[in-house]
Amino acid sequence: MSAALQRCQRAIAARENILLYGDYDVDGTTAVVILKKAIQLAGAEASVFIPHRLRDGYGMRPEAIEQAAAAGATLLISLDTGIRAAEAVRRARALGMDVIVTDHHLPDAELPPRSPF
Repeated sequence: MSAALQRCQRAIAARENILLYGDYDVDGTTAVVILKKAIQLAGAEASVFIPHRLRDGYGMRPEAIEQAAAAGATLLISLDTGIRAAEAVRRARALGMDVIVTDHHLPDAELPPRSPF
């Protein structure tokens, strides 16, 4: 948690492009709103991606991550999703993004890879 907080502080101080990737349910969208407001109060901005339940389905999608990377995102924070998204997290890392996964669900056998921050 300490490393994740320090990474967020660095991103805010440097005004990095932060992506909040939330789940579409009530705890995911609420978490996105709370963290987005906290980032704003700290003096920075964050973009948001919440997948459409029917069109995008559940979980983190590499396509959305690729779009965020193309727009310059350097930090991805998942909210209520991501613990089962090893492929998507690997894609984000390959595109140069650090990833912080916040998710209360149970993981698959393979955890997403850790970011080296």
